[in-house]
Amino acid sequence: MNKLYRIIYSNLERVVTIGSYYDRKYKYYKSSSCGECDDKYYKGSSCHSHNKESIEFQYDERLITAPILVPPAPAAPLPILTVDFDKINTGDRVWLSGIVSLNNNNSVFSTVTLTITRTSPLSGTPQVIYTQVFEIDNEGDDDQIQTPFSHVDVPITQLFDVRYQVRVTVGNPNLFVQGPNTLTALRFSR
Repeated sequence: MNKLYRIIYSNLERVVTIGSYYDRKYKYYKSSSCGECDDKYYKGSSCHSHNKESIEFQYDERLITAPILVPPAPAAPLPILTVDFDKINTGDRVWLSGIVSLNNNNSVFSTVTLTITRTSPLSGTPQVIYTQVFEIDNEGDDDQIQTPFSHVDVPITQLFDVRYQVRVTVGNPNLFVQGPNTLTALRFSR
C-alpha cells in the first residue's frame, strides 16, 4: 500500500504517493519518472522529474575586530565583501543579500553610500548594479549600525569569471567598518 503525502504550494495542492503523484491541476496521476516528458498534459510546461533549475551558493563573511577606516569622497570606494561565480547564463538570477557594520566617530552625522558592483572580463569595468544611501548618527547617538541590503541581478548576456563586490563610500572622515559583515549570493540557474 502506498502512503499518501499532502504537499501544499502557495495555491496548488498535490497529493503525493511514493512513485507517483496526483496533479489536481490536470486531474491526472503522474509517474515520478515521466517517460521523457511526453504526456499531453505536460507539453510546454515544466516537468517535475526533469526540472533543470539549480542553485549555486557563494558567500563572504568577515568579522572585523580592528576597525578599518573608510576614506571620505572623492576617494575610491572601499571594497568590503566579494563573491565570485565561474559562469552566469542569460536568464539566471543572482540574489545578493547581506549586512555591513559601520561605526561613525564624528561629532556630526555621516552620509554613507553602499554599492554593489558586477565585474566580468566580458563587461570590462565594474558596473554598479545596486546603490543604497543612508545616514549614520554622530558619535554617542546610535553611531554603530548594521545595515542590511538585498538585490536581485538578472544579467542579459552570458558572463564568465563574474565578481560581485560590496563597496562603501562616506561623506565625512572618521567612519569605520567594524564588526560582522556578510555577503551571500544565490545563483538560480535555468
